[in-house]
Amino acid sequence: MASTGAMGEGPQARVVCDSPQVTVLGTLPEPWSPEVNRACEALSTLADLDVSAHATLTAVSPQKVKVAVELTDGRRAERRVAAPARLVPTLEALLVVPKLTKKAELEAPPVESVPVELPVEPPEESAERPRTPLRPIASAPMITAEPSEPLHTEPGAVHFELGADIGARLGRDVALGPQLFGSFHLASWRLGAAVRWDPGTRAPSAPELSASHLDRARIDTFVGELQFARHLTLWRLGFDVGVSPRLAVTSQARVDFRGGAFARVGYQLGTLTFFAVLDTELSRPSATAFGGPLSPVGFTGGLAIGAAWVTP
Repeated sequence: MASTGAMGEGPQARVVCDSPQVTVLGTLPEPWSPEVNRACEALSTLADLDVSAHATLTAVSPQKVKVAVELTDGRRAERRVAAPARLVPTLEALLVVPKLTKKAELEAPPVESVPVELPVEPPEESAERPRTPLRPIASAPMITAEPSEPLHTEPGAVHFELGADIGARLGRDVALGPQLFGSFHLASWRLGAAVRWDPGTRAPSAPELSASHLDRARIDTFVGELQFARHLTLWRLGFDVGVSPRLAVTSQARVDFRGGAFARVGYQLGTLTFFAVLDTELSRPSATAFGGPLSPVGFTGGLAIGAAWVTP
């Protein structure tokens, strides 16, 4: 193939290349022309040329020639040759398909190249055993801002809850005290028991007492109760509405049976539930302190906040 164009400086020679895979752009300086002719003759006799590759030679200076090789799929490679004697080895390295033995292929170090995706045929399915869909491999656990789903929403699941709260009761006096409780969750029902301490509450008959008897009229009350509630879940919110028969024992050894009702709303975060409880309590008439007449029916209301741990 004849070269095209001309270089403006130095002696030049016309280059004729018999190889269809080599093109000379312009003319090359005199030291390069014999090597180009020799390279073209050598390539024309080789049978292991890469037919998808085409080389273009361009003189970038009197001392250097640029060799650019382009494949039919668009990939390119360029080399700058500074000595005429290196032109033939460079063209052979870029245009000749290397022959590697199996051992050499296995032992050859990795070479940077453009990755080529090869189609992978799926394995044949067995007629006796159907294929099982592959499950994605779970990555390492990560700490995220989203808590786990509520644990007590599974139908038919049984969970145990253990917690505590502190709240205030409003009646004839204000009492602030703690409460411990435990309960079982069975589907949408909750059955539990609780113990509450109302420290230093005033007896229902104490408002008429003088200051000298006021300390004697202040009593502690311990309340045990059973809880029966209906449980509903909405997203991470849990709602409980129920009744609770109660037994109160005061520090004056007085026993009082009471009835109560309560409503609780909680937010579940993993295995912890944070909640607020609103309840009412109704007590029967009882004898007043120091032998006074029967007190009217007692009615109190309570508001408490707390936290509970729920088993998985």
